[in-house]
Amino acid sequence: MIATREEQQLLREKYKGTITPAFEKDVERLDSGEPLAYVIGHIPFLDTNIYLDSKPLIPRVESEFWLEQALAETDEKPKRVLDIFAGSGALGVAWAKKRPQDDITFAELDELHLKTIQKNIDENNITNNIKIIQSDVFKDVTGTFDIILANPPYIPKDRDLPKGVIAFEPLIALFAGEDGLIFIKELVKDLKKYLSPGGVLYMEHDSTQSNDITKLFSTSFTVEPRNDQYGVSRYTVAHYIHD
Repeated sequence: MIATREEQQLLREKYKGTITPAFEKDVERLDSGEPLAYVIGHIPFLDTNIYLDSKPLIPRVESEFWLEQALAETDEKPKRVLDIFAGSGALGVAWAKKRPQDDITFAELDELHLKTIQKNIDENNITNNIKIIQSDVFKDVTGTFDIILANPPYIPKDRDLPKGVIAFEPLIALFAGEDGLIFIKELVKDLKKYLSPGGVLYMEHDSTQSNDITKLFSTSFTVEPRNDQYGVSRYTVAHYIHD
């Protein structure tokens, strides 16, 4: 008997409605608290299907929202785009799907996720000029970019999270020290080296961090904290206006 909505979705999406021994094993995975997206193996994100083979951070609908806003604000001229802290590559892949004229670079520290990024590029039929690099923040990134998309680790270390998140999602992609700002501070510190004048950073963060993040930027930037679809302070947009 199918007991939950998650089991119904699993049966429909992964097993085409047919109950098999493999399905029963996957139900056990759900019962253990493993997120549905990992059990199915992929998740929709904007107009793409993002595979999660290496168990990167699962893309959230809040990220979909701000990425869609960023796309709507970008003119049609070709751009150089960096998806930093890329994880599954969801941000860059979804961007590339909408904007085949843009060059996309993916930067991700965990070597295991690089193959997942490549799979997501292939499975979504991305034809852009693509570069995938292993990098700790900007360490191995070269060149400058018109758009930087960032979903860094930003959870303060003492924050309580759901058990399924703590037990199964990569903690390195979630927690970022006492205030959750370790990686954000590093990114902002070196941002002028990698963002072209006139370029824009879109960066996700915790709802408590907007004021502190705004203070990190020099007067070379105009900085605007923004809310997500639920009215929660979720991301910051920073325009590089001058040196």
